[in-house]
Amino acid sequence: MIDFNHVWNTIPFPAFIINSEFKIIEGNSSAEQIIHTSRKQMFGKELGVFFGINSVVLETVKQVRQQNSSLSQYGVEISTIDRISFECNLHINPLDKNNEKYLLIIQPNSFAQ
Repeated sequence: MIDFNHVWNTIPFPAFIINSEFKIIEGNSSAEQIIHTSRKQMFGKELGVFFGINSVVLETVKQVRQQNSSLSQYGVEISTIDRISFECNLHINPLDKNNEKYLLIIQPNSFAQ
């Protein structure tokens, strides 16, 4: 049997599971690195705390919630709260039919090329 935590933490891109209130309920080890905080510290905090309340990351998750469909955006410039900016691709998918949980994957373009 495959251990979910092992698979989750071997994903080379920051990945978050977000609830319908835009709060982080899970993040992998790459997510910890990109926002410079531990899983324990990110748990239950709104996504906007780490990327800004007007960020394209948060707006894209809101759009997925409204449309209840997957969405990818390419070549997006994002910044973390500690002002580290980089270009990336965003991939957001609903994880359940009730539209209550979402998977957010941030693929920095240095990896994408």
